[in-house]
Amino acid sequence: MEAIDGYRRAALALRDLAPQEREWFLHQLEEGDRRRVVELLRDMQGVDDTEPAAPVRRAEVGAVNEKDYIAVIQSASVQMLHSVLAAQPDWVIALVLVQCGPGAALRECVDQLLPPRGDRVRVLAERLRDTVRPSVRLALVRAMAVRIERYDQPQINVASFESLLTRGNASRTDTTATLQP
Repeated sequence: MEAIDGYRRAALALRDLAPQEREWFLHQLEEGDRRRVVELLRDMQGVDDTEPAAPVRRAEVGAVNEKDYIAVIQSASVQMLHSVLAAQPDWVIALVLVQCGPGAALRECVDQLLPPRGDRVRVLAERLRDTVRPSVRLALVRAMAVRIERYDQPQINVASFESLLTRGNASRTDTTATLQP
């Protein structure tokens, strides 16, 4: 899997937003960061080599779906939340915190961030609480919930895997022994 830098991730996230919402987010960035993200957005308009986000109709953005997305995040383990959220910009974590509320796992995930970052996220969450439209917050929560569901694959049963390896090695050893003169 190709690693995607933060600027490209920001451009991918902003690409599908309404123009007014995209502009608001862009104006929250420092000038140098804004120029890089805008340049990437322009590049993406010509060539789309990434999987586009599924369009979300207003009817789909109801309270039931919102609760489902929030439930996915609230039921995720601290490790899963940390693996998905730690790579995100502070504003994304802050908006997820605002939309989902300070559940125990989410609060612990923010606590696990380096102390200055965790504090920044909490302050930013308070600042963004009343300024970011609910549809934008829900879109971010939906994106994070999808990532959690994608990465929340069943764990391999290590004991049975080791048993298969042992049996495989034993049968290979037996075969090797019979081949020697």
